Amino acid sequence: MPEVENKADIKENDQQARPEWGSKWEFMFTCVAYAVGLGNVWRFPYLAYKNGGGAFLIPYTVMLLFVGMPLFYMEIAFGQYASLSPVSIWKCSPIFKGLGMALVYIEGSIALYYSVIIAYIMHFLFASMRSEVPWANCDNDWNTVNCSVNDSAAAENQTVYTPSQEYF
Repeated sequence: MPEVENKADIKENDQQARPEWGSKWEFMFTCVAYAVGLGNVWRFPYLAYKNGGGAFLIPYTVMLLFVGMPLFYMEIAFGQYASLSPVSIWKCSPIFKGLGMALVYIEGSIALYYSVIIAYIMHFLFASMRSEVPWANCDNDWNTVNCSVNDSAAAENQTVYTPSQEYF
């Protein structure tokens, strides 16, 4: 009679092998690329200025050190240890399953947001490569009667919009 394998060995053999990091440096660079994205570089100076400039940096740094970094470390350590998805990792505590769903929803929303930003960038990049940019004159379909290239209508107390104001 053949010997019965341990249940853990059977479960381990049934699962597909998950990919692993090639080196510690590959993992570190991936974490940095995940943490520092377009939003950090693009929007942070604006948000810092809008929320008080230099005075904003003090609570931001405190929250980053005592909340942001520990949570980021916990997420990475927990994910690397368990090698599970954000939803299935919370099987250990079912009350937090909604947290995993929320993480997936937030990441999907951010991906959609960045896709729209990149689409706008590509649109304006290619529009600016034309021989005459579409926002240079008032001869387009979207222009109104209030479109004016010069300021002659402004002297007559009319509301005047430039072609670029109407385009954007």
